[in-house]
Amino acid sequence: PYSVAKPGCRASSTDPMTWCDYDSAYAAYAAGIFPPHDGLLFACGNGIGGVDLDSCVDRKTGKIDARAMEVNEKANSYTELSVSGTGVRIFMRLPAGLSGRGNGVELYSDKRFLSVTGHHLPGTPTTVNDRTHESEELRENLLGKRRASATTSGTESAPGTLPSNVTALGITDDEVIARCRRFEGFDALWQG
Repeated sequence: PYSVAKPGCRASSTDPMTWCDYDSAYAAYAAGIFPPHDGLLFACGNGIGGVDLDSCVDRKTGKIDARAMEVNEKANSYTELSVSGTGVRIFMRLPAGLSGRGNGVELYSDKRFLSVTGHHLPGTPTTVNDRTHESEELRENLLGKRRASATTSGTESAPGTLPSNVTALGITDDEVIARCRRFEGFDALWQG
């Protein structure tokens, strides 16, 4: 995503200073300031987030695969086709700090962007509905496989708990640190 305030600079999903309001973003988009870009991005947060389902729509037939339909039915909220036309985005009211990722499905309630196309998926609600209860279950389904594989990685733990060296994300502390090191400035912060 690009910043409207600084057209040559990228916006950050974690830095609200690089964001703008909808009217400013739409005006820049409509004026063609960012060609050939093809949509607006919505910063998840303030109680609204969404599900991103990739590669679930057949480009030729428009048919949505069974797994995506199951997620879509559970979410029961405003759904639209993605920019590529091969995925869907489901926007919902969600609690802060909720995230999950796995098997081509991502669930975010803050610190992420989701593209907005306005290509509403027929047969789904036209409103953004509160799915706090359902989102917790969906997150558990998304992370369940990773958690199960983490508990069988050689470190014993009590049933229903994670090994001491594995985070709730299903990866070790060392893996978390390695991923963080990809971001500019992390090593300086890590070193104090």
